[in-house]
Amino acid sequence: MQDGAVHVTIVRVGTGDQEIATATIVGEEMVHWLRDLDGFVGSMMLSRTGTTLSVSIWESAEVAERHRAVREEFRQRISAVAGVEIQGVEEFEVTFAHVAALMVGAE
Repeated sequence: MQDGAVHVTIVRVGTGDQEIATATIVGEEMVHWLRDLDGFVGSMMLSRTGTTLSVSIWESAEVAERHRAVREEFRQRISAVAGVEIQGVEEFEVTFAHVAALMVGAE
């Protein structure tokens, strides 16, 4: 990976009155599927009551774009199964990060 080339997709979902622990289960399932895609770097779920942000991390914007169709299809399927409403999808370039081997809620 080159400095500044890392890309993230942030998906905001409305979770209603679901327990935020549900996001951990969804996140684990997402990683099982996404890790097989070339260029996938990692994932993070940020939750509070009523809202979860799903952050998927990619080697570059080009890699994320190459997988756009399968990611959109997967996003629709998993949100339907989880019973959440997608409120927005945004793409960002990572300009700074320092996360020393962060693993929370992982198996």
